[in-house]
Amino acid sequence: MKNLTSSRWIYGAGFIALTFGLLSTGAARADDAKPAAPAKWSDAITVGGQLDVGITGNPSSPDDNRNYGRLYDDLSNTPTLNSLLLTMQRPTDPKSAYDLGFKIQGMIGSDARYTHTLGLLDRASSHQIQFDLVEAKLLLHTPWLSDGGIDFTAGQFVTPLGNEVIDPSGNTFYSHSYIYDLGLHV
Repeated sequence: MKNLTSSRWIYGAGFIALTFGLLSTGAARADDAKPAAPAKWSDAITVGGQLDVGITGNPSSPDDNRNYGRLYDDLSNTPTLNSLLLTMQRPTDPKSAYDLGFKIQGMIGSDARYTHTLGLLDRASSHQIQFDLVEAKLLLHTPWLSDGGIDFTAGQFVTPLGNEVIDPSGNTFYSHSYIYDLGLHV
């Protein structure tokens, strides 16, 4: 019985040592293979998109097909194109002395009815599916006042308030809370 127990301990210790050895070897390789800095300013520009579609079920099946008291998920039992979010951006490089970046983000879908900046595309459409320019901002990184420098942002950008955001990948749930619907967008 002692031999069996000691052999299990040896095998277990060997397995743990092997696992940590492989993990530490992988970590060393990851540190050695640092990505090269972009050769040109334009090499850091990225373009991406997200599609957010869904359906809000309502067992009452109202005659007007509306979920009373809801904004973003106001259609009941109907598949909805909430948003197609397209983003072009170039983040600033905090390691450089001075760097200029930008972000342009547009959205088409039913969520755009409630995300318009006051005076911008307000009367572009009265349909369910609308267009909105969510963000259009310039970013500037400077080496001023501290080791990390100071970053400046100018233009149109979304609020930093709240737990829920316009970008659907940043939200836990499909539907939005009343605080998001009525507190952040009024």
